[in-house]
Amino acid sequence: MPCDLKNRIISRPNPYTLPDWKLPFFPRSCGETVSMLDTETHDGGEKTFVQINWCTAGCGRVAVGGCDEFVVRPGDVFYSLPGNSRKNTGTEAPWKLRWLTFDGPCAEDFMRSYDYPVLRKNAGRCPEELFQEFERGLKENTLTGMRRLVGIITEILWLFGGTHDDSTSEARLIRRFIETVRDHYMQSQINVNLIAEMLGVHRSTLSRIFREQMNQTPGRYLLQVRIQRALSLLRNTDLPVHMVSARVGLPDPAHFARLIRSATGMSPGAFRRTAAG
Repeated sequence: MPCDLKNRIISRPNPYTLPDWKLPFFPRSCGETVSMLDTETHDGGEKTFVQINWCTAGCGRVAVGGCDEFVVRPGDVFYSLPGNSRKNTGTEAPWKLRWLTFDGPCAEDFMRSYDYPVLRKNAGRCPEELFQEFERGLKENTLTGMRRLVGIITEILWLFGGTHDDSTSEARLIRRFIETVRDHYMQSQINVNLIAEMLGVHRSTLSRIFREQMNQTPGRYLLQVRIQRALSLLRNTDLPVHMVSARVGLPDPAHFARLIRSATGMSPGAFRRTAAG
């Protein structure tokens, strides 16, 4: 491997041995590869896992399983299956790939069941917060944490498939709204009015199109993202509840507690204790 290729890797304690837990497949590792106009090769015989790769910067060429090379740019996603050889060549530095792997007897069939092409062009911005949560769960290495990581893999695969068709202006507006929420939900001042202003569209237009296409209001979607992230932080970190609420853009502790109780039937503290058990 060339010296100007940098890998940051987080894995479960023994990535070469499957855990005894009852799961459909097992989260294995994740990290980031930064390539500087070099080539990285992987022998397919070494690979016992599925790997999903999301390009975040630069450009490169990839060949998977002996097939023809394809070009990978920011927002593109590709995957490889157990036994697939892979060759990555950076062409525009720094070429950055965010990646994760999972293994187990059902891993390959699970990935194949989505019937995705090996390369998905223009899947959108990399969901960095999901990859960061994946890293934390691997370090925690508990059954509860691993169950959540299985859910994160399915969420990333949902995003892999492309959440919207960009062929219409309405679809592009929805995609931009979702990306803006993903990037800014942690800021308490962010609301639908401000997002509409950022997107250069009237709030009523945004609300109408979002309801027609998504069957919910944009405000409800923003709230659901915040609650989802809050539940993840309560489950997977030791942050005080008031810090969790602040990190998801809901700094009023009383309001935050009501939202969590409405979503789970429990207070934030009780949800954390139940998740830990």
